[in-house]
Amino acid sequence: MLNQVAQDIAVTVSDIIGHGVLVTDEKGIIIGCNDLSRIGVCHTPSLEVMKSRKSLVTTESEASKMTGVKPGFTLPIILAEEVVGSIAIAGDPDKVKKFGLLVQKQAEIMLREQVLIQQSMLREKALGDLAESIASFDPTHGNETLILLQGEELGYDLKLCRIALIVELGSYVSEKVGSTMRRVMDRLKETFHHPKNVFCPLNSFSASAFLVNDYKLNDDELEPYVYKLCRSCVSSLREEEIDISIGIGRSAKNVGELAESYRKAREALTLGKKICPRGEYCFSASNIVMECALASIPLKKQRDFVVQILGKLTKRRNSNELIETFRSWCDHSFKTNEAAKSLSLHRNTLFYRLKKIESITGLSPWNFKDCTKLYIAILLKSFESDTVRAVGGRSV
Repeated sequence: MLNQVAQDIAVTVSDIIGHGVLVTDEKGIIIGCNDLSRIGVCHTPSLEVMKSRKSLVTTESEASKMTGVKPGFTLPIILAEEVVGSIAIAGDPDKVKKFGLLVQKQAEIMLREQVLIQQSMLREKALGDLAESIASFDPTHGNETLILLQGEELGYDLKLCRIALIVELGSYVSEKVGSTMRRVMDRLKETFHHPKNVFCPLNSFSASAFLVNDYKLNDDELEPYVYKLCRSCVSSLREEEIDISIGIGRSAKNVGELAESYRKAREALTLGKKICPRGEYCFSASNIVMECALASIPLKKQRDFVVQILGKLTKRRNSNELIETFRSWCDHSFKTNEAAKSLSLHRNTLFYRLKKIESITGLSPWNFKDCTKLYIAILLKSFESDTVRAVGGRSV
């Protein structure tokens, strides 16, 4: 029995019944008591109680013959048919004996709740370790059998898992992050309800999932299907004012590919939050293949290219406005009216800004090669932005 739990039991029960209460471990040592001076002392009546598994009355004359013992009533604490300690009530035995069953059951209930909480925490830790093992698995050097065994110990067959996703809270209040994340996990489990799906907490504001292909979809169909369900999950949570983002990996056939799916989900989530339009919260690895390839370019070469293409433009005070205009124009397939509408501009204003970009950079948005250079440079520039998460109303 944990000392802090025993102390909580002793204090709580003492407050309820108005009598001194102590709790011992399985060796009869007091580990919780409303009188702190008694902690660490052996409570002799508890030894007999735990051995017989029966309650015991200690009279004043009997207590006077034992060291550190007061008259009262002592009972065993039994959990899962095992005696794990004892609890004693100090006072006139005739007066405190009536509290015996209440005290015993209260102690057992509190201890059982604590055990369940600890078991849940240990399982969450084990699931987090499993996710880390999968994420770092390299089939050329690692042993797939060890990963499979790790999953089996938790009751999962990883050979059935076909795609990975990562979910992350956006802005949140730090005091509520735990309960918020539990709601997110519950909603994910409702959305992806196959019993063989694996959900792994990563930290207080993110989690991963390894999903079974429950509809027997082919590889080309699985990712879009998961993406559709993720969007539905995000929408329902946003109605409850819970802001999350989800990264979705590629379909997998084995543990090695599942590890790659996890890494692709992480990459999609990280890049997606930087480069995708506002209002988008689900990011599929297949939808940002080009962006992922560009992100793999050495950082110095990325920055050199950005400076070469956008150097003059970024020095302008309205550079962000011009860049946003160009991106919207590209995102709307170069349809001027649609792009202008998305930016709440007149089409002539949009056309004027595009001409301004051309005059500053020397690159024409209407020339394929020039347009490609501008678009890639803007993407690379967006990689440099940091994702900001609000905690307790502050940014970190």
